[in-house]
Amino acid sequence: ETNVRLFGSSGWLHTFGLFALFSGWIGCLIGEVFTPYVSFIGWMLFTAFCVWIGVIRTHARRAWDVYGFGLEDLFASLVMWPFVTSQLALQSKYVRDFVNAPRRP
Repeated sequence: ETNVRLFGSSGWLHTFGLFALFSGWIGCLIGEVFTPYVSFIGWMLFTAFCVWIGVIRTHARRAWDVYGFGLEDLFASLVMWPFVTSQLALQSKYVRDFVNAPRRP
């Protein structure tokens, strides 16, 4: 719901992209059993996943005019991404009006 509210019809692309990165991360960790060193690719996918969540959080921060900055979003996404996604979902569900309306292409 958050991606759709922030990015409009292209929000589903963000959701599917995040799903692909997360699934790739888990798949590469499992694939380490059969192929040596494939987990390195998995951890790169996890890093891209966390950066993507950080960018979405920064975008949401601007849209709802929440205090903070991008490095904080990146750090929070790397260390505790489940809490960040929960926070984004709650913000999207209970705070309906944007302070700064997001630009849509």
